[in-house]
Amino acid sequence: MRQIDMLRHDQYVQTVIDLSNRSLTDNWGYTPVTEAEALAVARDLKPVIQPKGVPVAEDAQGRPISFNIALPDVDMLQNDLNGYLFPFGWSKLLLGLKRLHNYRLFALAVIPEYHG
Repeated sequence: MRQIDMLRHDQYVQTVIDLSNRSLTDNWGYTPVTEAEALAVARDLKPVIQPKGVPVAEDAQGRPISFNIALPDVDMLQNDLNGYLFPFGWSKLLLGLKRLHNYRLFALAVIPEYHG
């Protein structure tokens, strides 16, 4: 298991695209993820992604076999905001992201050879 390196973010996006398309193809209604779609989602999630929330598992040869994406649970910060994002709620939200310890699973994939 290794965490993503945010300096090599684009390389990890390619790994996630490959793992998603390989592992989810047999799911009913699944359509392959395009590079443009994945880059758009990655760009949108980059400010909130924390490296420890995106582990990639590798086999003994170092090939990626699975990943998951867990996002910080920002619902925990809403109590401090009292329903208001302005004028100072947005700063409380951004500063509070670093101290969050709860996560919500966003995506998970394991290639078929390692199912079961």
